[in-house]
Amino acid sequence: MRLALVHIPKTAGASIAKWFRTNKITYQPVGHLTLQERKNRDPDFECDKSFTIVRNTYSRMLSLYNFGKYKIPKSIWRARKENDIDMINNYYNPMQAAWEKGIVYYIDYSVDNDLRSVMCQTKFIEDVDILLKFENLNYDFAKVQNLVNCNAPLTQQIHNYKEKTVTEYSEAYINCIKRHFQKDLDLFEYVL
Repeated sequence: MRLALVHIPKTAGASIAKWFRTNKITYQPVGHLTLQERKNRDPDFECDKSFTIVRNTYSRMLSLYNFGKYKIPKSIWRARKENDIDMINNYYNPMQAAWEKGIVYYIDYSVDNDLRSVMCQTKFIEDVDILLKFENLNYDFAKVQNLVNCNAPLTQQIHNYKEKTVTEYSEAYINCIKRHFQKDLDLFEYVL
């Protein structure tokens, strides 16, 4: 069976990819693309079933912001190593500046610039066969384990940093999430 993983950013996708590699199970990585985008990029791409994980938007965006403390400098370092000055000046430096202004500014900036990391989850789930919830992942992941006939436990450890920059939801943050992600909140019935 060709099983495809649509990896919505900050929904345990890296942990799940590691689970597949650790258990030597072949899967079709879609990356941070929709299934249709993946098929458009590679017309030979085929899968029998697909799955993705959705996460409460409030905690997902908080996780994304906190991850930025590590991810953005690492990306700048990598681009410097590859001598990609345009990427640093036009993409990573503005992202870093937005991140430094706080979570609300960073999310507004990311949405305004159509960064994939903040794309609504409702777009990622189009044409996906199996929808798992991050909040119930230990239970929901059994659907995938049954498909691939492997009951090895899933450990969520990738991108799990103890030091958080922001840990609480301010009124401005809550309003920002509602402003940009109301469709996700409504469809998945996410509340605080």
